[in-house]
Amino acid sequence: MPDDPRVDAFVLAHELFHVVSRHASALATNLYALIGFEPVAPLQWPAEWLPLRIANPDAPHDRHLMRTTMAGRNVALMPLLVARRAELKPGETFFDVLDVRLLEVTSGDATLPVRSSNGQPVWHAPEAVPEYLARLGGNTGYIFHPEETMADNFALLVSGRPVPNPGLLKRIEAVLAA
Repeated sequence: MPDDPRVDAFVLAHELFHVVSRHASALATNLYALIGFEPVAPLQWPAEWLPLRIANPDAPHDRHLMRTTMAGRNVALMPLLVARRAELKPGETFFDVLDVRLLEVTSGDATLPVRSSNGQPVWHAPEAVPEYLARLGGNTGYIFHPEETMADNFALLVSGRPVPNPGLLKRIEAVLAA
């Protein structure tokens, strides 16, 4: 419904969150923590991925990670948007080559990709890391950056829409009220 004011209000709330988070980084960090993210130094992008990097204009920096476990080992993951390939085929759009990846990283003075034995960055499909998806709360399909996940949850809170995980919205509301 293109003229539905509820859609307009949702989009406005989502975009307003982006504006607020840019001007209140401590608040954004506290909200991201609710879904399992912590701040780190910006990712040092692997040179071989630079031609395929897709920066989100609402959240252009990759500087939050989630610590979780995979197959019994502790990992730090950073969600990224990349293109599967640099060239579009006739009739394709940006969305046809968009890929969400969870990059294994180390953090310290710089956030660096974990490399496999053949030197390639180690990454996983989000579906292969159920704990990652569970910690995001399940209220939105935005899973590629904590900023987008939180912006959608904020819009859901403001709009009063029913959600699968109302407890997350209550925790967001508590952080906002503090």
